[in-house]
Amino acid sequence: MQYDAIVVGSGVAGMTAAVTLSREGRSTLVLEQASHPGGLMQTFVRGGVRFPTGVHLVGSLGEGEVLWRYLKYAGVLDRLRLVRMDPSGFLRLKLGQTDFVMPCGRETLRERLLERFPAEAGGIDRFMSDMASTAKDFALYNIEARPDMLPLAAMQHSLKEYLDCITDCAELRAILTALNPFYGVGPGECPLYAHFLVLDSFLSSAWRIDESDVTFVQAFEDALAQFGGEIRSGALVTAVETAGGEVAAVRLADGERIEACTILFTGHPKQLLQLCSDGALRPAYRNRVSGLEDTISFCGVAAIVEGLDRPPQCCNSFIYADLDTERQYGLHTIANSLPPHGVFSSMWPVGDGRHALMALATSDYSEWEAWTSSRTGARPGDYEDVKRAAAERILAFVKSNGLESARVRLVDCFSPLTLRDYTLTPSGSAYGVKKTMGALSAARISAVTRVKGLYLAGQSMVLPGVVGTVISSIDACGAIMGHERLIARVLEATS
Repeated sequence: MQYDAIVVGSGVAGMTAAVTLSREGRSTLVLEQASHPGGLMQTFVRGGVRFPTGVHLVGSLGEGEVLWRYLKYAGVLDRLRLVRMDPSGFLRLKLGQTDFVMPCGRETLRERLLERFPAEAGGIDRFMSDMASTAKDFALYNIEARPDMLPLAAMQHSLKEYLDCITDCAELRAILTALNPFYGVGPGECPLYAHFLVLDSFLSSAWRIDESDVTFVQAFEDALAQFGGEIRSGALVTAVETAGGEVAAVRLADGERIEACTILFTGHPKQLLQLCSDGALRPAYRNRVSGLEDTISFCGVAAIVEGLDRPPQCCNSFIYADLDTERQYGLHTIANSLPPHGVFSSMWPVGDGRHALMALATSDYSEWEAWTSSRTGARPGDYEDVKRAAAERILAFVKSNGLESARVRLVDCFSPLTLRDYTLTPSGSAYGVKKTMGALSAARISAVTRVKGLYLAGQSMVLPGVVGTVISSIDACGAIMGHERLIARVLEATS
């Protein structure tokens, strides 16, 4: 059978693109290599509790905000049960002896920082002003911004360089950089614009998706079915076939050939190099993409917490051993049996006085090299021992920062190898290609390729996280059907 469009991958990017194309009247098929769709949207149940794999905290879902508009247009938003985080404090930052609660709202954050650091008023005001300007000028983040309104000033400096210029206060710098694991690049390498946009999305509003009844991926599946799209799991794409400089079909692992005039690939860009024949993509393009560095990966821990004396001050926390928010990158905690330097933890009530806990700590893929030839469900015993020991150290670190009196029971854990197997990212990277100041130009990958009908979307393209990934899909679909037309359709559906 021939389709108008084939979307490879069923994560946030793939499902957003598929729903968009289907809604606009194109016969669309999603192909997913795993046994279940969703990518990092997938959930798992342990101890009777449903845990999210990768979607723990989402920003900009308030009415009229950027993600609200795109998910509303896609027919996904109204299918979800959303829990709004407390606007007065959606995220607790614990940096050694420093404790700070991050509120929603740019002005509220400004006031709280000024109250804490009155001598830093100039730097704080400049930070807030520059962040607002960047958010206003970045196309598709601000849905009405023109593509030529790029925030050039925020693309010329790293986060660390910028903060060093506006403040000498180490404590303030630590607070302003603490969210960097949400995009997987330390302050010394992170382009300023990326940090501004990720932080701003949570300051707009912060939410948790209650997936106890309808999961995030189920909402996408239902919307796709409503608009006539199809999805097939267990369908590994092994080749993208081209003819005369145009896409023609995809080939599956079982030999099946499926034709389409548009193919949108949402996996890691390095995977695409393996799928296309040598002549389809220019050698320079292949060399550039194959040489790109990936973002860090994570070890994840799922636990059930009982016996809390009182509800947590914040449901979500970043906990660091000290004020250095960059030290977690490059640490070999697994090989040296060390506690993590930083952990993101998320808790939510699940009834009967219990809370679910997810905790994530950065992990270098190279530390798992001994088991890279194994696959999920068939790994040797020594891997399981090392993984569990790492999980116990992560839990001990979290427990020593506010859960001392509680009973914390580990129910599951995963490593970078788990992420690699479920998402096919070459090194289990949490956010795909690493966008740094040194490689910003090389890492800027267009949604449009030289092959007519072949497009890209996903975390490696624009920004990481749910907001950035959805934006990448809207950008790719705009390239397919016309940006102005698509944005007009989004505005029409969400006004």
